[in-house]
Amino acid sequence: MRVFAGAMTPTHGSITVGGVNIHRDAQTRLEHRARLGWVPQGATLPRNMTAGDFMRYAAWLQRVHVRDSDTAVRDALKASGSLELRDRRIGRMSGGERQRIVLAASLVANPSLILLDEPTVGLDPAQREAYLDNIRMLGRNATVVYSTHLVDDVERIAEHVVLLDCGEVAFARTREAVASSAASLGDALRSAVVNTADRNLGQR
Repeated sequence: MRVFAGAMTPTHGSITVGGVNIHRDAQTRLEHRARLGWVPQGATLPRNMTAGDFMRYAAWLQRVHVRDSDTAVRDALKASGSLELRDRRIGRMSGGERQRIVLAASLVANPSLILLDEPTVGLDPAQREAYLDNIRMLGRNATVVYSTHLVDDVERIAEHVVLLDCGEVAFARTREAVASSAASLGDALRSAVVNTADRNLGQR
């Protein structure tokens, strides 16, 4: 995910977005990052800042023009279901609320591509369901790449699923390929995960 986000350079191979190798040169990486919203795993936040102050800082980092900053912050907080948290200090938020603020920060520049790395880890069931609802809505207007080990999350939101095993594609399926059934998609993915684990175990 860090390579996909442009934060690390690949040792070999390439990542192509819209027909362009995002690591072709420094300018291409910058252009890729400008279109990107990224939620890294285990992101930390400044506990003494309010959500609004942190979001304005995130907007500045992502080069949102100052005249558009307030609108961008409000829209991102609303899209992540966090508007009511705007004036609350981050240190007084629950884990689920902080995770929503991280998501909001990734949306502040209105990205066309959103990378989410294990975003529901540590959330309770209600928080997780609310987070997945937000992601479903985001997927209507942007491409969302979601990394997770939770098959239940895949069943609920995925339209296209890829299982990687040591850098190789072990499973690739669209929901349409399993008759548009979330349960069928989950069953097929679970079977692929078990087969991959068994194969790796046999190689040890």
